[in-house]
Amino acid sequence: MPRRRYRAFIVLAFCITFALYRYTTVQEWEAATSSSVEKLKSYAGQSYKDTSDALDTTKSQTAKEYTQGSTAQIDSNILPPIAKPIGDWELGQKQSATTQKPIAEGTPKVMITPTSSPTPGRHFGLSGQGRLDAPPPLGNDIPVIHWEHLPEHFPLPKESIIALPTDTPKPIAKLQHVFKSETAKEKSDREQKQAEIKAAFQHSWKGYKDNAWLHDELRPVNGDNRDTFCGWGATLVDALDTLWIMGLEKEFIEATEALEKIDFTTTTRTDIPLFETTIRYLGGLLSAYDVSGAKHKIILSKAQELGNILISAFDTPNRMPIMYYNWRPTFAKNPHRAGTRTVLAELGSLSMEFTRLAQLTGEDKYYDAIARITNELQIMQPTTLLPGLWPEQIDTSGCQKTISISTESSGHSRNSFDQTNASNGFGGKGGKLPGGKRVVLDALQKRQLYSDDDEIEEVHKGLEAGAPITPRPYEDDAPTENDDAKKLASPASKNDVPKIESLSEVKDTKVAVSPVSSPIVAAKAGVIPPGAMAGSDEFSPPITREKVDCLAQGLTSPPHAWSEDFKFGGAADSTYEYLPKMHLLLGGQVAQYGEMYEKAIDAANKYLLFRAMIQDEKREILVLGGAKVKEGWLEYPEGNFTLSPEQSHLLCFAGGMYAMGSKIFKREQDFEIAKKITDGCIWSYENMASGIMPESMDLIPCPSRTNCPWNETLWTETLDPYWREREENRLQAQANTMPYRGYAASDEDGLDAADFRVRKFEGDQGKEIEIPNEDPLQRRASDEEAQQSASPTGLAMSKPTETSDMDVEQEALHNMFPTHEEYVKELMENSRLPKGVPSIRSRGYILRPEAIESVFIMYRMTGDEYWREKGWKMWQAISRETKAEFGHSAIKDVTRAEYEYNHSNEMESFWLAETLKYFYLLFSPPDTISLDDWVFNTEAHPFKRPSHVKERASLVKPIR
Repeated sequence: MPRRRYRAFIVLAFCITFALYRYTTVQEWEAATSSSVEKLKSYAGQSYKDTSDALDTTKSQTAKEYTQGSTAQIDSNILPPIAKPIGDWELGQKQSATTQKPIAEGTPKVMITPTSSPTPGRHFGLSGQGRLDAPPPLGNDIPVIHWEHLPEHFPLPKESIIALPTDTPKPIAKLQHVFKSETAKEKSDREQKQAEIKAAFQHSWKGYKDNAWLHDELRPVNGDNRDTFCGWGATLVDALDTLWIMGLEKEFIEATEALEKIDFTTTTRTDIPLFETTIRYLGGLLSAYDVSGAKHKIILSKAQELGNILISAFDTPNRMPIMYYNWRPTFAKNPHRAGTRTVLAELGSLSMEFTRLAQLTGEDKYYDAIARITNELQIMQPTTLLPGLWPEQIDTSGCQKTISISTESSGHSRNSFDQTNASNGFGGKGGKLPGGKRVVLDALQKRQLYSDDDEIEEVHKGLEAGAPITPRPYEDDAPTENDDAKKLASPASKNDVPKIESLSEVKDTKVAVSPVSSPIVAAKAGVIPPGAMAGSDEFSPPITREKVDCLAQGLTSPPHAWSEDFKFGGAADSTYEYLPKMHLLLGGQVAQYGEMYEKAIDAANKYLLFRAMIQDEKREILVLGGAKVKEGWLEYPEGNFTLSPEQSHLLCFAGGMYAMGSKIFKREQDFEIAKKITDGCIWSYENMASGIMPESMDLIPCPSRTNCPWNETLWTETLDPYWREREENRLQAQANTMPYRGYAASDEDGLDAADFRVRKFEGDQGKEIEIPNEDPLQRRASDEEAQQSASPTGLAMSKPTETSDMDVEQEALHNMFPTHEEYVKELMENSRLPKGVPSIRSRGYILRPEAIESVFIMYRMTGDEYWREKGWKMWQAISRETKAEFGHSAIKDVTRAEYEYNHSNEMESFWLAETLKYFYLLFSPPDTISLDDWVFNTEAHPFKRPSHVKERASLVKPIR
């Protein structure tokens, strides 16, 4: 007992020490970006004017505040324009084509997530929250704060702004099928179905108008309202183009007039979610302007008003945007960096909206903003752990952290320091490092030196994407002539990073550490081992941190990232979706988007695409899964590449993307993949009790795409992966109980623990299950003598009667350890799992459009009535399960049909903007929003495509 207390105290002391260590580290990183930006301005050749009051140096080091006039124009040499797309695929590639080893079929580990695990959706909570209830308006006596147009902290020289391509669009393959004329019966049937969908829209719109006008969302069950996106009437703006397309011209005019009452310069939210605001509001306005014939100038005026606010989020050293933009002047007047953990889908899904705004206004600054993001993504694309794909989270700060360290002895270092460091070639006489040396940390070394808490302030909303970069005074902050390690250029590129000096050339005041991938490599290379930087007694005396600085870097993995997650679903989807769509919107003038798309799809087909095992063996459904990848997985895939066989509703957009990409870029083999991905989403609808697909679920990957028979044993063992251990525990517990009551284990199943040792199970391919040796007393006695010897009293005992305590114990054991068959049966009944679905991660349906989006695209591209028929069944299920008194409501559990308490009382704006629009267009004449004339953004807002022949006049006319 005393020894256990001693261990507990040791653990507690370690935890306290570690917590203090992390806290001090956070304080030091806090000022990192401030000093970096300060140096950036000085290196730009501009004087920095600080008009804040002088600080009392005897007091705590309070951050100075930049005034509105504290701008610094960055020299064009530091911010070179990237007018041309990067064409060299091999640039910076981690693994050459010759060294990449494909994963053998069936090798990747498959990860099935438990039902209760959360899954990311459209609204990301990693660096902020897009959909968030805004605080109620303040009282009339409280002055309203408005956004102000402030001078930029990092303005671009006029000559470096990337211009919008305006050459003649290039010919692009036709996307739409050539439809034949419909019969009178076909037309009547189509119009009847279309009218039902339109009536559902009118029902929801009336509920919004009567109960939530100019608010963001309606609560369709009780008629309440809520503001989730800044309180700017998200549903109204998002649904504008749908009103016009459905021929509701009166309602359209009324909604357009209401735009005057929306003030984009103020909100009760402290931040503006850049991604959601761009795709819903900006996209909705631009589309409404396009489809209504460019006649309503108020719509374009409001779009430009909003665009000017949103582009302020790009005022960072490397021009990467702050995804949760703190717009208030007291915050915006200070310079800020982009976040270190930016969600991929948020970063890469701004291009269509800002490009269309540039096309309609003639302002190149909007296109420049997103072109720089595209250029950086293209540079990063071949350098990730899955070359061709981007991880879900990206460090967009442009800041590679470095640290100046002091190695003054504290009197408790080991003698081994001298010998170890001298042998590694970086220690001076006696193994001591000169004081005040600078170390450039690579990613691995930063992980070992700093904890995850170092980035907490960057992850926290308001700090991660924009904590003020304020100066923190240090005595030696002033740049010197040779202080290359302190320089920061923007936008970051590999050429901006100072060259690493050789160790023999290192001055007494600097130590440069070359990038290494592991501590072992570091030791062999003769650079400072991680232990030395961590202050480990094994290698060095304690290190006193002095200050933190930045070197320029491009897009990279977030700090402390030991692995990278890749997927096409939530947190990544629309970045890939926008690549072929930008090609269409720019008329094929920029080859960059096609190159990036093809490399991404090649990687996805190789690493993520799998066939799901279902009972209908003739039906091949494909899914783009996810992967968790660790460094070195190409050489050692076992445990370093884990496939996540997730099927999510957000992922269903991929079928339409694959179909369009196959025609645009002449990838005919991808069209078959597109069909099977889309059919997989239809299967997911059909196999739920409600007829609706859940938000997210797991499937079982087939070992082969060509042959995938239904395997009942594999199915049940996936449901119950620990059944062997449970059976072993049951037999063990049973055997442990019996002897103490005077007799051995029961023979109720005809199998004892010894027999179980060598039993072979179906599906195990003849493998034996090894179990540790049992105690001799736990072996079943074969005769009375053996039974007597096993009794504690040494006397033979008769079998218990039906009413004995033994029966109670047996029943308790049985309930505690159900058989494999019983467990599977109960799980399927209670969880309502259809065969082929081992777990459902999220059971709800929030009125999403992605599945019907791909069904609509497949119908328009093939003319096959199969897609219309499936789409109509999807509509019937959705309409039946979601209709509420004031609109249509999201539901909590798709495994329940017509369940009374299933409505969650939420109706997001995309129900009117996307879902109902795609259903309506599925039953519209093919020339209504033709895919050859229009291109949809990720919120289903159609933008007018340029024509290589002549400007089309096929604007949408209201249908009366």
